Amino acid sequence: MIKRFRWLPFLVVALFLAAVLVFARHSQAATDFTYDIALNYKLQDSGTTTVTANYKVTYNRPDRILDLIRIAAPTNDVQNLKATSASGGAIATSLEQKSSEGLGYNYDYKEITVDFTAPDARGSVLEFTVSYDTNELTDVKGSSRTLYVPSLSQIGADEKYTVSVSVPQDFGKLFSTGILPELNGADGNLVRYTFPKAADLKRSVSLIFGESTIYEANFAFPLDNTSGQTKRFTIALPPDTSSQKIFIKKLTPEPIATRLDPDGNILADYDVPARTKIVVNTDVAAQVKYLEYDLSTSGSMQDIPAEIAKKYTKQTQYWQSTSPELQVKAAQTVAGTDKVIDKVRNLYKLTVDTLSYNNEKIQYNIRQGSDKALANPDNAVCLEYSDLLIALLRSQNIPARMPVGYAYAGNLKQSKAVADSLHSWVEVYVPGIGWMNLDPTWGEKFDNFGKSDLDHFAFAVWGSDDATPTAVMVGDQDMNYQYENTTISYGQDFPNANREGKADVSSYVVFPGFSISRYSVTAPENVAGDNYAAQIKHGEKVEDVSLGSLAPRQEFSQNVAILGSSYGKTAELLFVQKTDGSDTVLAVATGSAEWWPFIVLCVFLSGIIGLILVELRLSKQRSAQGSEELSKSTKKSPEKQSQDYMPAAQEAQKEEQHGKSEAK
Repeated sequence: MIKRFRWLPFLVVALFLAAVLVFARHSQAATDFTYDIALNYKLQDSGTTTVTANYKVTYNRPDRILDLIRIAAPTNDVQNLKATSASGGAIATSLEQKSSEGLGYNYDYKEITVDFTAPDARGSVLEFTVSYDTNELTDVKGSSRTLYVPSLSQIGADEKYTVSVSVPQDFGKLFSTGILPELNGADGNLVRYTFPKAADLKRSVSLIFGESTIYEANFAFPLDNTSGQTKRFTIALPPDTSSQKIFIKKLTPEPIATRLDPDGNILADYDVPARTKIVVNTDVAAQVKYLEYDLSTSGSMQDIPAEIAKKYTKQTQYWQSTSPELQVKAAQTVAGTDKVIDKVRNLYKLTVDTLSYNNEKIQYNIRQGSDKALANPDNAVCLEYSDLLIALLRSQNIPARMPVGYAYAGNLKQSKAVADSLHSWVEVYVPGIGWMNLDPTWGEKFDNFGKSDLDHFAFAVWGSDDATPTAVMVGDQDMNYQYENTTISYGQDFPNANREGKADVSSYVVFPGFSISRYSVTAPENVAGDNYAAQIKHGEKVEDVSLGSLAPRQEFSQNVAILGSSYGKTAELLFVQKTDGSDTVLAVATGSAEWWPFIVLCVFLSGIIGLILVELRLSKQRSAQGSEELSKSTKKSPEKQSQDYMPAAQEAQKEEQHGKSEAK
């Protein structure tokens, strides 16, 4: 079991942008002026964002003059700051470092002061523009880019905002974790999007340009055997999920075996000699896709496959789904709903509304489980959010499991270490949709229900068990490696998988009419796959064997008995993967029938028969010799026989005489 999670809180970007708002702090009373503000975020290829705020200030009282205005910038990185009047004249500005705290999280930002040496403008309108560049609002992640649009949750009654975004047209398709802005013309050679209403930005929004991003992860798993005997270590590699595809570029040294566990995690086994330490270096590319789930296709409870429900609705140590208090809350929350997605939405909202994030808990994090999370709602981090939601879902027989891995929290993240960015979230099975990502922790500030972003990269999925697989294990024992030596970067292109596998087949004739064929296949070395199968052919006889899902490089072998007239035919093997109703051939092999087993068998049987015949002959000879000797003895003369017996008679006579003398 993982004993410590140093999970970076969702507060890093979500809370930061929600708490540090881009609105003016005025030196005059709010009713003295009315503010009409047009905000524009202009993205560049380099990742720099130019923030421009066009102000139109209306004087509501003739005896009031605006002398200065303060603006809290949603970033600590403010460059090329300038302010200009409507006529193009420069306006004096200054920057001051500020620090604030929200829900236990400290963050720094810049406060901009704009000073007006204003003429007597009573009754008129003051128009000016403030602009600056920042590298902290846009993340370039390979071929995708994400803009974090700050929240406007505290708009005053005297303030009116319009918000737009301008991007190069080749940035790709636009997605949003919240409200989706509308296409609204051009800004020079850029495409402009505008949010219909500022009220839609009560929560921070991530605008994602591009349908996927490529993570490049280098894992360095330490396998340290301090014992006096060889031990088998197992490392867990990232799995394929509904939102990510894994490509293993390198695995050094090669494992003795690979396999998939029941949750689809890729496991690799290593035998480490006594008092030896090795490091397994693994380069992995992960293509994470942005998904918007069609919630209207949700089915009802009876549509959940029985095998999935059986596997992912049981109670575990940390998912106490049979707890009476939890079951009552869950039942009350889903009452009156029929579709699974509506039940899921209600339980998700219950989790978000019940728990409060405690940033200090990360420093001494001990996993509580769902019951304690419910009893201590103010002492939660991502594990508690995930544990509670999974238990609530399972209590209502809705399949749920937990991905654990890396959560990218933007350039505002204080720590760049992967170990400090570990995170957990939830996958729920909704019939008609499939496995769907939910992040109740980030749901505090992002409206992310029904969407899967590019910022979650799963290292493992816990479902059959609530705490395994961990990164490095001996058996089921966690070696407590927390990805300290893991590095992550971004790539431009996802590698093309080599779909070639390996196949080998041999056929051995045991005796006429019966042969045994041994076939073996090895899965493609870079990617895991489903729906593998082997087709074995001997003459007219064809046998299909389903192999199911295989890990990269996983080997599978089996013996097949062949009876009848096909026994001596050439064996043909096709290793295939069934996709979209067709078969993709991964490898082929043929093997002529080999007769040496039959020859060996014949020689062996001949030897046995020969030995038996020799033994019979020797036995007959011994019997004949015995009969001959007996026959010779019976042919001796009577005189000879009496002579032979005389000594015995004389001895008897002597003993009789000796007995009589003793009696006297």
